[in-house]
Amino acid sequence: MPISVTGDEYGIKVSIGKRPDSAIATPSGGILWAFHYIPANATPVNAGENSGKTLVSTNTVVAIERVGFWHNSADSYQIPHGKMYTEDMALVLQSSPHHKILGVATYHRSKQ
Repeated sequence: MPISVTGDEYGIKVSIGKRPDSAIATPSGGILWAFHYIPANATPVNAGENSGKTLVSTNTVVAIERVGFWHNSADSYQIPHGKMYTEDMALVLQSSPHHKILGVATYHRSKQ
């Protein structure tokens, strides 16, 4: 499924395009999820055998939220900046009830 994300000073708009005729039928529609993540995170280790070293984590998910339900047609959803836990998020459209991934998009607030 085509998913586009645009941002402005108020938040982001997620648009899901029309389901192509060739797409697998999803009679129950789906759910749009937002995975808020930190692209890179460094944690200093202060004790133990790794004391003095730094643990680097990538793409650490810090929150998951259901943005809304999708009903097999073109639709859009608003996420205000105040509801964003991080500067970066992955948006995943998942079918219901079979949980297949129908579409994915990413958003990087600092790059908008």
